[in-house]
Amino acid sequence: MNQIGAPPPTEILSDFGVFDPVAVSSNRSAQIWKVRLDAGGFGALKIYAVPDMGNERSGFAYLAALPDGAAAKVVRTRRNVALLRWLEEPSLGDRFRDGHCADADGALGRIARRLGQDIPQSLVLPPLAPWFADLTGLRLSTARSAAFRQAIARAVRLADDLINTQTAIGPLHGDLHHDNVIATPDGDMAFDAKGILGERTFELANAFRNPKGVPKLRGDRQLIEQRADRWHRDLDVDRGRLLAWAAAKCALSIVWTLDGSSSDEADLPHLRALLDAAER
Repeated sequence: MNQIGAPPPTEILSDFGVFDPVAVSSNRSAQIWKVRLDAGGFGALKIYAVPDMGNERSGFAYLAALPDGAAAKVVRTRRNVALLRWLEEPSLGDRFRDGHCADADGALGRIARRLGQDIPQSLVLPPLAPWFADLTGLRLSTARSAAFRQAIARAVRLADDLINTQTAIGPLHGDLHHDNVIATPDGDMAFDAKGILGERTFELANAFRNPKGVPKLRGDRQLIEQRADRWHRDLDVDRGRLLAWAAAKCALSIVWTLDGSSSDEADLPHLRALLDAAER
């Protein structure tokens, strides 16, 4: 994997018809550069550490199936490399962090509704259910706090029920939240999709724990209720089921990041607030 700041291989730049790479971000799974396109304009060049893009390959198929103006345009993909048209910030996450919270949440609901309407329902994508095997098959150590183990057990019961009773199954972005939508001059556009096939109610599940960088958001029961009121109408889905998916996804995200450190339980207040709202 290239270090942040290191240029991508010359062969990739030439093959994709791009130049002047500027490193934007890097993590253990991928690195992103802003590049100039030979054809004009800018692009986002993403190179993955794994040869098959991991669980994000289907996300590019999802984005490519959307009409112009709904999402970042996929220029080309190859093995572990993807090139998309560049979307200039700010994101809806930036808007939320700047204090325009209701505005950002409203825009997110609208783009979720639009994506659901615009995506071809015949698109073949991986199913959602296998994601939750990491949660439902988890065996927590007794060294974990009792409160944490109880909350995860509640989430497992919810997830089991949700997975086994899915309805209105169709193509989903799979990771739709504030920081994965850019507010462009031509309208809000989504990017960074996972591309899954699942119940429509799941689409905004991860948004309940976003955007990042807003500590007071975690466990804010009033905000959870406000979002449920807004987003269940935007998606035309059952409010209680929306909250249940939000709780289950929050627990799954916690499980995916467990590393044995004291930060493992940082999201526990938010998970418990979501569980309480879903079970009410």
